[in-house]
Amino acid sequence: MSPLIVDKKEKYNRIVQVALIVFSRQGYAAASMQQIGEAAGVGKSTLYEYFESKADVFIAAIQAWIDQITCRMTALMEDKIDPIEKMRAAVELVNEIGRQGDNALNRLYIEVYEQMIVETGVLYKRGDLVHEMSAGIRRILTDVILHGISTGVFKAEIARDAERIAANVTACIDGLLLHNLLGNHLFDLKWQVDYYLNTFIETIRVPIPRHHLADTTGKTEEVT
Repeated sequence: MSPLIVDKKEKYNRIVQVALIVFSRQGYAAASMQQIGEAAGVGKSTLYEYFESKADVFIAAIQAWIDQITCRMTALMEDKIDPIEKMRAAVELVNEIGRQGDNALNRLYIEVYEQMIVETGVLYKRGDLVHEMSAGIRRILTDVILHGISTGVFKAEIARDAERIAANVTACIDGLLLHNLLGNHLFDLKWQVDYYLNTFIETIRVPIPRHHLADTTGKTEEVT
């Protein structure tokens, strides 16, 4: 009889994905290693072979979630050529995360912030870790900005601050989402996000010459 070959990476990924579901449904405090192990179909001792503590499982699960977000952002931009459309597609993801009715996803988002704020939180005073975990998202936005500059859509002078601008966009959109979730969908998230993004884009795009402005029929006319 051939020995059973265990793919440790595959098992690790399964545990992490299952843990993500457990944390999203129950929150960090209420979830236990035993519950995670049972949901993943592994014993508690096996679970500790992969992770030293529940905190380690949580961090791995959140990193996996952020990786999923970056993949989704990339997919949403895939068929877009115009950098402005790419930016809109990437930011559209916030509406998916913040949609009403998805209580588990909403809880998970708030849970991350709770673990950053409370003194007993897993991510308390771990700003360096959180910054590194979300690097992929900022990198995508930075690339979109640089692409916009190279194609003449965005102002060339913002190139030196592209990474900072990407961080600013991330923080602002993040803040809108968090505020809306904490307020139990207090406002129209999509409207607020679109308003911010439209205003932001107007500040970084190359001004359109007046003689290229279109009339109400959609035809371009010379403006004198």
